[in-house]
Amino acid sequence: MSEANLFGETAESRPATARERKQGPAKLLRAARNQVLLTPTDLDGLLPEDHIARGMWELVGKLDLSRFLAAIASREADSGRPSIDPRILVTLWLFATSEGVSSARELARLCQRHDAYRWICGGVPVCPHTLSDGGFRPAWNIQIASDTRSRIISAVGVDNRGSDRGNLDAIVTQIQARTGRTPEEILADGGYVDHEDMVAVANKGVKSYIPLNANKKSVAPPVPRPGDHPPSRSGGSA
Repeated sequence: MSEANLFGETAESRPATARERKQGPAKLLRAARNQVLLTPTDLDGLLPEDHIARGMWELVGKLDLSRFLAAIASREADSGRPSIDPRILVTLWLFATSEGVSSARELARLCQRHDAYRWICGGVPVCPHTLSDGGFRPAWNIQIASDTRSRIISAVGVDNRGSDRGNLDAIVTQIQARTGRTPEEILADGGYVDHEDMVAVANKGVKSYIPLNANKKSVAPPVPRPGDHPPSRSGGSA
C-alpha cells in the first residue's frame, strides 16, 4: 500500500497527470447525423427585398387563377385536406423555368434546400407528384416571354391547354399592354407553330422566328405554301 502525502492522497487516489492522461483515448465531440435538429428560420429574411422570386410572386398574384381554384374539390365549408395554393405552384414553376429547371423531382429537391424556393413555398411542403400535375387536374401550361438580352420577363401566361399552339398572339398582346411597345421580332420553339397565330402576329408588324417541327413521314423539310403571309414565309425557320 502506497504512502499518503501531506494532503492525505495516495498514488491510487491522486488525479492522473497530463502524461498519464495522454495514454488514454482522446475525448471527442463526434458527429451524430441521426438526430433531429429544430432550427428556427425566418423565411421572409432568406431573400433580399429585390430578389427576382419576390417579383415573380407579386406578378403571379395579379394573374387570374380562378380556373385552377374552381378545380379544387376541397372547400372551407366542408371537411377534407386543403390543397396547395395555386399561386405557390405557379410561382415555383415560373421561377424554376427561369433557372432552367424542368424536372418536378429536381424542383421538389430545391424546395427543401434552396432559399428562393423555400421562400416561395412559405413552409408548405411539396412533392414531385404534386409538382407534376399541380396538385389537382387538369395540369397547367405556363408561357413566359423574356427579352433575349436582358432576360427581363415581359409577359406570363397560364392555361390548362396541352399545347403551346395559338398562344403566340396572346403573348404579343400582353407585351404590348405591359410595355406599351410592340416587339419587332419574336423567337419561339416549334410548339408554337400555328399558321393563323403567326399571321395575326405578322399583322401587328412582328416577325416571328419559329422552327418547323420535323415531319416523320417525309424526308423533305416543309416548305411555305403559295398563299402564306410573307412574314410567315420568312419566319418559317430559325
